[in-house]
Amino acid sequence: MFLCQHQQLYSFKYFLIYAKSVNLLLDLGAGNTDRIVFTLSKLNHRITSISSPVKSHSDDILIIPGVGSFECLMRSIHALDLHSFLHDWHAANKKMVCICAGFQILFEGSEESALPGLSILPGHFTSLKTLHCRKTLNVGFNSLYQANGNSFYPFLSEFLLPHRFYFTHSFANTSFPSATNADLYYSSTYGIHFLSSYVSSNIFGFQFHPELSHSCGLRLLNRILS
Repeated sequence: MFLCQHQQLYSFKYFLIYAKSVNLLLDLGAGNTDRIVFTLSKLNHRITSISSPVKSHSDDILIIPGVGSFECLMRSIHALDLHSFLHDWHAANKKMVCICAGFQILFEGSEESALPGLSILPGHFTSLKTLHCRKTLNVGFNSLYQANGNSFYPFLSEFLLPHRFYFTHSFANTSFPSATNADLYYSSTYGIHFLSSYVSSNIFGFQFHPELSHSCGLRLLNRILS
């Protein structure tokens, strides 16, 4: 049994993982987990931090937070015996919200690391330096552009396209996954076109940080988790 470990920081109740429909925050020892907890608590969403495989319900949502390196996150996944857990979660078609580096590890690999990613999605990440971008770090707010048509979640375009979201990354995926009729992906530009969001029946993947994107990001997270 795991309990939320952030009660003293944000003064909200403990929640047990076997409660109905819980948001599980994957704590890999890196990333901005405290910021995610703070943001979701403002939105009155239940959250439980985990760092090992747990039993869950079919309507639970797994959140893989963002800040950190590809290699650091993958090393933690292997050290904490989470590799099979994450693949099983995806195979069961349970929802995942994956942010920045947490989004990147869904793919096959990154120039940043010799370690392979989870390979849930095809594709690799390349440094902005290798891609000859004007700067090697993309920091700031940027727009998204819908790159294909259909989605399990038609509300997404309403929440994404009119707004700008906060990016901070130095690696990008410039190859877009082959989309089924229900998959949806968005691109952004930084001298290149890169994959900024990928959505399938159970994956909400964002290269940007919704938790750092002011009211636009809060509305997006709230809608996904509601």
